[in-house]
Amino acid sequence: MATSPAAPPVTIDLLRLLREIEALGSISAAARRLDLSPSVATRRLEALERALNTPLFLRTTRRLKLTEGGRIALDWAQRTLDGHALMVDDLAGLNGEAAGEVRVALSDHATTSFLTPFLTEFLPRFPGLRITISTTDRLVDLVESNVDLALHTGRIPDSRLIAKRISGLNRILCASPDYLSRRGMPATPSDLERHSCLIHSATEPSAWYFRKGGQLIRQPITPLVSVDSYYPLAEMARRGLGIIRISRNVVRDDLKSGRLVKVLQDFECAHRSGEMPAVWLLYPDRHVLRRTRIFIDEFSQYMQGALS
Repeated sequence: MATSPAAPPVTIDLLRLLREIEALGSISAAARRLDLSPSVATRRLEALERALNTPLFLRTTRRLKLTEGGRIALDWAQRTLDGHALMVDDLAGLNGEAAGEVRVALSDHATTSFLTPFLTEFLPRFPGLRITISTTDRLVDLVESNVDLALHTGRIPDSRLIAKRISGLNRILCASPDYLSRRGMPATPSDLERHSCLIHSATEPSAWYFRKGGQLIRQPITPLVSVDSYYPLAEMARRGLGIIRISRNVVRDDLKSGRLVKVLQDFECAHRSGEMPAVWLLYPDRHVLRRTRIFIDEFSQYMQGALS
């Protein structure tokens, strides 16, 4: 009598693949993140479905969607992966070591200016650590994206996150001397209505807020250009396209050299709540692994020194 082939074993790698496919919405994107070919990732997903004896995803034209069985499997997979990470973390801690992956989300500027020099000093001291970096100016969903921590400079809207304040942030308006010679120097926020404003679309797409003498001023902005990254905004300002609102440390060298000039110096840039901008380290409100705690403590110390 013929027997059915044995179901393949359910491994940590298969569960990690399931989590990444659901988070990214496609097999090919998950394959890239896990350094696999799409064909290998597809075969591994099929193996997991055979092992669990249930289809895990519905294939749609735009995105893979979890089946009911897939939702049950993903919930179990996440608990299993969390438990595995905790075990690896605890075992490393027995020897006073830190091991495993730390996933970090931060902007291009912060990656280049802060994280890269920090890692140059940090990683040789912790050879068991691996760092995965996601560069974005947007506030990512740390829970849904499975990110351990993020460096953020805006509001903290998610109550599921723990926010560790690193430093105040001096955000300014600036433009090139060439632009100001052509268009004039604005004297009040309302003058911005007659100027070309270059907007960071992810944070302040329609209005800029200022404080002066205890008063909060909201100034509607009609952007000439909207960009979701500060690097191109700074370059556009250098080339005389308009006025930008940006962290002073991003354009510090431009201000020293005179390539950019501060605008509306008597008005402090603020959030719509009236709070002053600050730099935060964010992480999910859940058990924080030892390796992540070490990274948070050391990176926050480094950032405080770099921003002082």
